[in-house]
Amino acid sequence: MTRLSASRLMTGGLLLLTAVAMTGMTACSSSRPDPRSHEGMRRAMVDQQMSGPVIGTERAARMIETARALRASEGCDRAIPTYRVIASYGRNFEVAQNELADCLLQSDRALDTAEALVWLERAARAGRTQAQAQLSRALAEADRPQEALAWALIYNDQNDRALTPQRDLPQRYITEIETRLTQADLAAAENTAATFRTETMEAFRLPPGMEDGPGGEPGRPPRR
Repeated sequence: MTRLSASRLMTGGLLLLTAVAMTGMTACSSSRPDPRSHEGMRRAMVDQQMSGPVIGTERAARMIETARALRASEGCDRAIPTYRVIASYGRNFEVAQNELADCLLQSDRALDTAEALVWLERAARAGRTQAQAQLSRALAEADRPQEALAWALIYNDQNDRALTPQRDLPQRYITEIETRLTQADLAAAENTAATFRTETMEAFRLPPGMEDGPGGEPGRPPRR
């Protein structure tokens, strides 16, 4: 190969590498949406929303009291829509999730029962012991004994560690569930209970600039 041919080969290789590098840079830059595009504006709105403050326990308590007052005055059917909104706020609203499930379980509609189990499990997974016991009994009635046993064991374990423990689920209840299970199902339920760790829903965040504290009201900016 002559020196001229080698030089041309090296030049061609460098041009090829440069083209590949430029293509990669273009691909990387194209993966980030233009902030002026619809996707860019959507992401900016999500980022802004996630930077807002979490609703605190005081405001959560006031909102739950509103749902309770509606339930007391007009019954569960009228309170359920309000409870649904509050329960969906996630962390700090496990009580609302539990009370929503209570109302739903009073209904004879299968769809309401299914929804009640979902909200009970959310509250139970967050560590609310009352929801854990209720979930176990509801699952037993729904002919889901393996899950019912797992939550019974979780409840008794969590209850024993509580500062103000309630009564454990009775042994006769647990034994009755165990008789409905195979050895493999028993082992699976016990493993679920042994490896249980609390987990909460993501907390709803107020729009940036909204206050959450004494004097603050939902939907209004902080007082100056």
